[in-house]
Amino acid sequence: MTRFIEAEDGGVATIDWLVLLGALTTSGLIVFDMGIGTMTDHTGNVRDEIQGEEFVSDWDEYIPVAADPVDDGSQSGSGNNGHGNDYDHCDASNPGNAHWCWGDFTDDDGAPAGQDGGDTDVGVVDPVTDPDPDPGTDPDPTTDPDPTTDPGTDPGDGGGTTDPDPVTDPDPYNPATPVVGCPSTDYLGDPYANNGPDLEDDQMWITNVSAGGATHLNQCSGIDGTGYFYADPTISLTLSDMDDFRRLEVSLYSDCDTTLLIRDTNGTYYFDDDSGSGLNSRLRLYDMSALNGQVDIYIGTYGGGTCDDVDIRIRLKD
Repeated sequence: MTRFIEAEDGGVATIDWLVLLGALTTSGLIVFDMGIGTMTDHTGNVRDEIQGEEFVSDWDEYIPVAADPVDDGSQSGSGNNGHGNDYDHCDASNPGNAHWCWGDFTDDDGAPAGQDGGDTDVGVVDPVTDPDPDPGTDPDPTTDPDPTTDPGTDPGDGGGTTDPDPVTDPDPYNPATPVVGCPSTDYLGDPYANNGPDLEDDQMWITNVSAGGATHLNQCSGIDGTGYFYADPTISLTLSDMDDFRRLEVSLYSDCDTTLLIRDTNGTYYFDDDSGSGLNSRLRLYDMSALNGQVDIYIGTYGGGTCDDVDIRIRLKD
């Protein structure tokens, strides 16, 4: 180096380089000294912020910085609040929880804060939850269609129970003794039955019946004729298959002056006094369709009182 400095042709240049190197070295030492001081101060600030559990930056005021956890009672639940820390070392139910656990709402077993007893896992139950989504609904599984029938239903509309005559007359009956009064449908006479074909082949004879009554027909409205009758018929004849015939003939035979009254199934009355032999009565009926059913025959007397041993003949004519 001494030889290089003393060289004739390099003296001035060499001195300039030495001066320049010395200046650069001095500047570097100054800058280094300043940097050491500044970085030492900044490092101290960062260290303090980290130890203080917060870090100041330009884009956020506070950024949580995780630090080494402090055991508050381990996983056994014997910590300062009876709950252990969970896997991320945060105990959300701990009132003194660290700042870096902000946003952590679970205990050591994953349950929400305060739900377990530290070492006991208690299921998360919502006490407000209503298992019945619509507790007000009452489907009423027991159907009650309408146990009480509406008695006011109009039978004409197809519903309800039809009762065209709620005060129906009692069924007619055959009294044990004659009934005083006008001929009535409330009563039956002695019953007989026959049909058209049999009656055509073999005429009917009904013998030894009584004639007479206590009520004159002029007292009975709706019935034309004369003589005295009882309210109940002498006989009630049930006929069938009468449509193919021309007429039905009823004749009386006795020693009395008889009168005859017949009511067909339509309710029509027919009367006769002396059309038969002597003073006896006879009726010929031609409305054959009105003779299918019950036909009532009343036998009276012209002058009142009773007459026994009266015979009745019934026959068909083509």
